[in-house]
Amino acid sequence: MVASQSIPNKELGCPVCGKGKLKAQVRTEHFEYGEGGDKVPVQAENVPVEICTHCHEAFSGPEAVRIRHHAVCRALGLLTPDEIRALRERLGLNQAELAELTGIGKATISRWENGRLLQNKALDRYLRLLAANPENVRLLGELPPSQAAAPRHVPGGTYGHGESAAAFRRLGGADLERYSRNRDRWLDWLNFAERN
Repeated sequence: MVASQSIPNKELGCPVCGKGKLKAQVRTEHFEYGEGGDKVPVQAENVPVEICTHCHEAFSGPEAVRIRHHAVCRALGLLTPDEIRALRERLGLNQAELAELTGIGKATISRWENGRLLQNKALDRYLRLLAANPENVRLLGELPPSQAAAPRHVPGGTYGHGESAAAFRRLGGADLERYSRNRDRWLDWLNFAERN
C-alpha cells in the first residue's frame, strides 16, 4: 500500500530524492487490512497519487485517504462514512442527538462520519437496526437515562439473562432480530458489544 503523505508542491520536486518531478496518477490499489488471521483483501479504485519520476516514491492526499477508507469499509461489510451520515440525517438527528439517543460518544460519531475511525461490527449492526426500523429509535428514545448505562459484568458471570460471554460472541443476524423484539435483552447485548 502507498503511504498516506501530503501531496507536496510540484514546483519543489520530490521531497525524498530532490531529483525527480511529481507525476499525477490515478490507480487501483490492492492491500490487506487487519492483523493475523483477520486480514481481508481490499481493492481501492481511482486513488489519486503523485509519483516521483526519479525515485518512484508515492505521495497521496486526503482524497486518497477517503477512497481507501471507503474501500476498507466495503471489504469489511461496514457502513461507509457517507452511509452513516445519511442514516443519521434520515433519522432527522444531528450528531449530538444521535449520541444522546444511542449512548455512543458524539466525537466517535463525528470520527465515523469523517472517515477517521472504523466502527466495529457490533456498532455497525446497531446503526443498521436503528435505520431498519423506526420502532427501534422509539424504544431507545423512551428509555430513562438510568437504563442507558452499561450493566456491570462480574468475571465468570453472565450478562443479564443467563447467557455467558461466549454465547453473546456467537450472536448472528437472526439473533439480532430476536433481541430487537425484546428491549431489555437487546440493550444488554448492545452494552456488552460496545464494551468488547
